[in-house]
Amino acid sequence: MKRPHLAISLLIPYLLLVACSPDAVYTIVEDLVFEDAVFRDCVISEAGKNGWIDAGHVLKLHCVNPTGRKISSISGIEYLKNIRELDLAHNTISDLSPLASLHKLERLNLDDNLISQIANGISRITITHLSLDHNMIRDISMISKFHRLEVLNLASNQIDDVTSLPPNHLLQVLNLNQNDISDISALGSLQKLRELDIGHNQITDLSALANMPQLEHLYLNNNHINDLTPLSGLSELREIDLSSNEVKSIEPLNVLENVWRLVLDHNQIESIEPLLDFSELELISIIGVEKLPCETITRLIEEVGEDAVIMDDYCL
Repeated sequence: MKRPHLAISLLIPYLLLVACSPDAVYTIVEDLVFEDAVFRDCVISEAGKNGWIDAGHVLKLHCVNPTGRKISSISGIEYLKNIRELDLAHNTISDLSPLASLHKLERLNLDDNLISQIANGISRITITHLSLDHNMIRDISMISKFHRLEVLNLASNQIDDVTSLPPNHLLQVLNLNQNDISDISALGSLQKLRELDIGHNQITDLSALANMPQLEHLYLNNNHINDLTPLSGLSELREIDLSSNEVKSIEPLNVLENVWRLVLDHNQIESIEPLLDFSELELISIIGVEKLPCETITRLIEEVGEDAVIMDDYCL
């Protein structure tokens, strides 16, 4: 007869231990232990604003500190197991290992931190949006483990090799602006891309882009490009930035009649005749394109309207 009472007496401490465990979803937010005081203040503040009582209620965090005190450690975030959106931009975070247990995380922004590698510290199972703009990343081989990525931002890092980027049938937006990339052949397998930014690199060959039939927005500014032939089959293109390259002929663009924004600043273009029949063109910029005859520019203005043409004033 005493055995049930004994079992209950042993079970009660166990239940209390589980309920009070620092990683239990029922732990009150203010009772969670965080190594970084700035991070703790942010978590408590966000919970208060949203009416979240315990750790399990926290679904998103916005702890961005562009000017104030910076978060250097996110130790303790592993208690927030239900979190889906996490914005930690503009801090001094370098260690991502506490993120490994966040298996529901879908959107992660770590722009402007001190991250040098994409280590095993990120739960890669569920993340669809990943932004690591303005860090110190050189090796991106771990990106191959993120199978559900739809949006990837790696701008302003130290990347010079993208061969480790795997075929991804979900990725729609890729930003590699301001790196040191010269070979983009590996990008040819990203056939679902709708937006690609590879401006401010060392690119000369665009052949890989011919395999991206769904591309709509393309930013190629500040490279060493002179041949636009690979773009001729990209009929979905709406926006192209080719500023500050070595382009002389835009003839391959004459079939891209859906383009509404085209930036050609600071190139060596001698003719814009192919653009005169672009019915969708709403903005064209030709600043610093000094070889264009004024007669052609006048015709362009007549076709698309004066407000649509951004230019130097030498023809005015």
